[in-house]
Amino acid sequence: MKKLIKYLLLFLVIVYSTFWLLDVLFTNIYQQGSYYKTQWLNNKENNVYDFAIHGSSRPYTCIDTEEIVEETKMDGINISLDGSTTPTHALMLEMFLNRGNKIKTLYLNVDNWEANTEVIGKFSYPRFFPYYKEEAVYDHYKEFGLKWKLYRYLPFVRYAEQNTTWGLHQLANSLLNFKRPAYDSYGTKIYESTDYHGTRELFEYDFDTTGQMKYLNRIISMCNENDIELVVFVCPFANAETDEEYYAGINEFEIYLQKRGVEFYNFGDKYNKEFDLFVDEDHLNKYGVELFTKDMIEMINQHK
Repeated sequence: MKKLIKYLLLFLVIVYSTFWLLDVLFTNIYQQGSYYKTQWLNNKENNVYDFAIHGSSRPYTCIDTEEIVEETKMDGINISLDGSTTPTHALMLEMFLNRGNKIKTLYLNVDNWEANTEVIGKFSYPRFFPYYKEEAVYDHYKEFGLKWKLYRYLPFVRYAEQNTTWGLHQLANSLLNFKRPAYDSYGTKIYESTDYHGTRELFEYDFDTTGQMKYLNRIISMCNENDIELVVFVCPFANAETDEEYYAGINEFEIYLQKRGVEFYNFGDKYNKEFDLFVDEDHLNKYGVELFTKDMIEMINQHK
């Protein structure tokens, strides 16, 4: 019995050590890659930007950052992440600043469904796994329960669980760069398709300001601490129900931000029902991007 326990312990030590070594190896290689936006952004260090655009897939795909840079003669970057939520926006901003990057003005897209959310971005969270041992990343995710704490102490489990994101194919790609990333050199991705694939039924995009706004307030605090001017805006929707509740929610949210010294611009109904400018309900096609980028340039010029 003693021999069995001894061999079992030895087996567990070998397995744990093997997974620990694989974890270190995979993590080091993944951190050198640039396929995912998180990889690219986390290799940006000690840069100074006049502006940064931040948020989910909406500002990621609906704004031509390069065009803004050329028109305004300012240094800019798009740090938005597809599939992300306000908690993710707070984490990405913190990591970006922790790497010595400086931003003069942050333009943050906040939508009605995420202003008060404390939900993990289910599509974006695996992309932070190579950075899970960083204090900011672990401190962020450990708030969501035991599973997120165990990821730090059980080596390689997070990669095994998300092998479609961080499998051997991505290991090879991080070494050889045979797959091109979807974003351009400014961090923008613009859809090639011009066909509308969404519903034409109108949807209630109403803000609710009754919650704590935990992560939005965290972003506001980070901006204050780092002397960053924060401007919040809403990208266009294709199918907004622009009734009294819609405008009341917009007004309440604007007042909420004004009390915290944050300026707000609502473009949510700017191109409402102009479905030929969208690929779906909340993402512009290249024709819509061209128009909305002009709106962004006008907004940014006011803050030069």
